Amino acid sequence: NLKILKSFTAEDAPGLPGGTGAVPARGAMPRAGGGGTKWSRPLTGADVAFMAVVKANAYGHGLIPVAGALRNQTEWFAVASLKEGVLLRKNGFSHPILIFGHLAPGEIQSALDWDLTLSVSCSEYAGWVNEAAARSGVKASVHVKVDTGMGRFGFSPETAEDEILRIAALSHLILEGLYTHFPQAEAVRDSFTLEQISRFGRLKEDLARQGIQFKWIHACGSSGIVNYPEAHFNLVRPGLMLYGLYTDIALSGKITLKPVLSLRARWAMIKKITAGTSVGYGRSFVSDRDTQIGVLPVGYSHGYAWALKNKSRVLYQGKSYPVAGRISMDTMAVDLGPGTGASLGDVVTLIGRENEAAVTVEELAEKSGTIPYEVVTRLSPFLERVYSDPLL
Repeated sequence: NLKILKSFTAEDAPGLPGGTGAVPARGAMPRAGGGGTKWSRPLTGADVAFMAVVKANAYGHGLIPVAGALRNQTEWFAVASLKEGVLLRKNGFSHPILIFGHLAPGEIQSALDWDLTLSVSCSEYAGWVNEAAARSGVKASVHVKVDTGMGRFGFSPETAEDEILRIAALSHLILEGLYTHFPQAEAVRDSFTLEQISRFGRLKEDLARQGIQFKWIHACGSSGIVNYPEAHFNLVRPGLMLYGLYTDIALSGKITLKPVLSLRARWAMIKKITAGTSVGYGRSFVSDRDTQIGVLPVGYSHGYAWALKNKSRVLYQGKSYPVAGRISMDTMAVDLGPGTGASLGDVVTLIGRENEAAVTVEELAEKSGTIPYEVVTRLSPFLERVYSDPLL
């Protein structure tokens, strides 16, 4: 009975469980001030296209249903693997789809067969793509990545101009896009990020003077969209913010995002224990009073972090209760106190809202010593996902 209920909020369904209201996934798209569910782009303007980043199973939310909700709301999709791109194509998505990073040599041909757009970060890889396209008798559209400071994929700025001029001469490549990525765009007016933008802009202009023009220019992910409007160019890549989550909690002072994911389960066991009784492996929780323990069929195999032992909390009937002891592979225990009238099968919220109370992804990330990205992307694909968006 473990479920991810997307787009479920207390405002729409007070007195959980039993509510039926929902906010469409597009309601979580970046928009200043919140309110309403109409798609809007006040942070970028209508002349800037969106590339919805749905890699890692749409950040744990479910690739195909999320892409379905975004079908008419985005110009591009971005993924991180051939498998994800092919899955989108097999499910009828005709949007241009960019694959970040580099594929294995044996995957390039298949990517071209499925009309997927490849990233190119070095001359050798560009040659492989060109050869595969030549074998197929097609021209492969690629996006050229420049490493302005991320230190991973991308042509080095010092040699990028010469190398890009060389690959532009390859007969079966179309240099459709030019892009880069920021490692710390969460920081406002950060000198390193500003220098990245300057480097990228200079390269773009230098290439233009030599006749190399790109249809798409992009640099900003979620944080950059908010903090660096001068780097929006004509395409942005919203990722975590699509799902109503903040890359940095400081951004909550600039934009209002509504999380689209809730994680809920049902009590599998309610039992009374006496003072001095231990719960779980390692006996890290020993009750100092007579109490009730609620057991949930949720554990680290489902993606609920072991590091949350004795740290996190759940919501039950609008009240907060602490996790008791270690998180096991398939189960976790909650200290309900002596007088809680909990019943088997009642709904419990691990992530989400109940009335005015909330357990957020950001809170779990902080308590487990990680980042919000990891909290949602490690949710097991075997969890049942229930989608309430009418677009799906």
